[in-house]
Amino acid sequence: AYAMKEKGGLLEISLDSIDEANLPVFDSDLKRQSKYIKLSISDTGCGMSPEVQDRIFEPYFTTKRVGEGSGLGLSVVHGIISSYGGCIKLSSQIDVGTVFEVFLPMYEGGVEQIIEPQRNTQPKRQGQGRILFVDDEEMLVQLGTDTLRALGYQVTSCCSSKEALTIFCESPQSWDLVITDQSMPEMTGDGLVKKIRKIRPDMPILLCTGFSCSVAQGGTFKSGELAYLVKPYSFEQLAEITAVLTAPFPL
Repeated sequence: AYAMKEKGGLLEISLDSIDEANLPVFDSDLKRQSKYIKLSISDTGCGMSPEVQDRIFEPYFTTKRVGEGSGLGLSVVHGIISSYGGCIKLSSQIDVGTVFEVFLPMYEGGVEQIIEPQRNTQPKRQGQGRILFVDDEEMLVQLGTDTLRALGYQVTSCCSSKEALTIFCESPQSWDLVITDQSMPEMTGDGLVKKIRKIRPDMPILLCTGFSCSVAQGGTFKSGELAYLVKPYSFEQLAEITAVLTAPFPL
């Protein structure tokens, strides 16, 4: 994702099982056995020079600017994979992209059944009000909608930020809260926030993002204040902050 942040691109992840006869590489750290799992992660980003590739797994080596990373990530990954008798391979071309392949010996033993105690995962904090919920991941939309409706909210949901804006514009004053994802095609969450705020500056908005940010999850919010919720979040967290944001603002 970092390699494609400026121009965009395609991130692909695949998982395959292979046997020793079809193993394309052998590494001294690779545990010899009959079956393996291959995890492939590829991008169409900026790629890496041969010099960078030679040092990519060294502790503290990084091409990122100060404050963007310590350079420990791939070193730690390499150590974890090696500890399981596996290996990691890298291929990269400048302006073409990068492919990481992780080979791990397949576990062929039995599976012990673990019975976990039942937990009450249903959020308990009830609320009321009209919520517009938007996320480009259909599964998250469905789960979020079901959760909020079970708590007493009236929820209108969609998988498109442009569709959400159209719905909002039809009746701007009828909404008590807008919940939006940040990373969406066509229009990002903060882009949607700006357009909504031009129409209704006091609109309470909850922006859900996978990036680190200051998370407001409690207390009292001023009218028009933007709250954040970092993904992945629990639905207990969603219920808690939604209840706060839809509560009447103090005079």
